[in-house]
Amino acid sequence: MLIPKSDYDKVRDINVSKGAVSCQYDYWYNRFINDEYITNQLKLIRKRMGDSFGRSDLIKFYQLTDVDLATKFIACMIWGHESPNPRKRDARGPWKLERMFENNLEAISLIHNIVISTDEEIVRSYKSLNRSLPQCGPSFFTKHFYFLGKSEGLDNYPLIFDDRVAGGVCKILSRTSRNINIFDVRSSKNANAYLRYLEIVRNEVDIIGCEADQVEYYLFEVDKVRQQSDL
Repeated sequence: MLIPKSDYDKVRDINVSKGAVSCQYDYWYNRFINDEYITNQLKLIRKRMGDSFGRSDLIKFYQLTDVDLATKFIACMIWGHESPNPRKRDARGPWKLERMFENNLEAISLIHNIVISTDEEIVRSYKSLNRSLPQCGPSFFTKHFYFLGKSEGLDNYPLIFDDRVAGGVCKILSRTSRNINIFDVRSSKNANAYLRYLEIVRNEVDIIGCEADQVEYYLFEVDKVRQQSDL
């Protein structure tokens, strides 16, 4: 058992789609002014998604059959770097996306070869992106895994495992913020560690009777409280 029983109702009540990010496209456009491919994808994303979108919007975008998977991946990267509060965005987003798509054809091929229907396929896709796509570590490509799995209606869909979620796990395991706050927690880059995380969450789902992404969101919020306690 990971999550305290006193928080079960809180987990079940979580709306994972709250808090849509506010997308400032101009600074993305400025980074790719000489990259026609990325610029066209950004324009398409803005046309279909608008200047603000949340998880449920992105899942619907992933379900579209007339949008390329690489475009969906780019939209996910935008979502992962933007924020409901524009002043809190991760401004490294355009630079990191530029590195990911230094070779557009290679990046597109890697993204199209992602398969996540089984744990074995998740491991292969995890290792492929972690090894071959520059500046796209597990904190971000597991976001793509999540939206892809949700859009395909997988029962055991993959989950986001970024540094904030990892911090939430450590906070609960330590049971005291005083101890964990002395560490700078990072999500592991090991594929088997990711599977272990999924196993832990699936076990919590069976115990609590909730959705897996509600557990993930809860862990994210736990670390948010941990970080705020440092201020």
